[in-house]
Amino acid sequence: MGTILKDKPKFQPKKRNANLENLKKFQGFLSRLKRKGALGENVYNEIRPTAAVIPTLYGLPKVHKENIPLRPILCSIGSFIYQCASWLSKSLSELRRHPTTAKDTFEFLRIILIADHELDRNRIMCSFDVKSLFTNIPVDFTVNQKAHINAVC
Repeated sequence: MGTILKDKPKFQPKKRNANLENLKKFQGFLSRLKRKGALGENVYNEIRPTAAVIPTLYGLPKVHKENIPLRPILCSIGSFIYQCASWLSKSLSELRRHPTTAKDTFEFLRIILIADHELDRNRIMCSFDVKSLFTNIPVDFTVNQKAHINAVC
């Protein structure tokens, strides 16, 4: 875990705990959304945090890989974003039930076996093993994309 945390582009030590400050900022942001009518009373009450614990980082060993590296897991239960993230996950769950998505490998194989006779033989099927998806997205790139999208819209 020490090696993971020493990766400077991904993790940086903080000299002070800004958890309470972040909680207040997030509460203020939600209040502004509610005042502008972008957030209803029920949703506001469901996702507004009233307290916040500091998220906990731990690692799960990848026993199937050489040298058994750790998969970093950030547990945010009780953090100031937890209720909002839970609400978003529940709200977006319909997208996960789209006809083009498969729940797991077994469902994917079942779909392929059933649809084998309908597959276009001139196409190639592939899959991707995503590695540390969110921790590898550079912050500057993300901010620049947001600025670009705002400029276009």
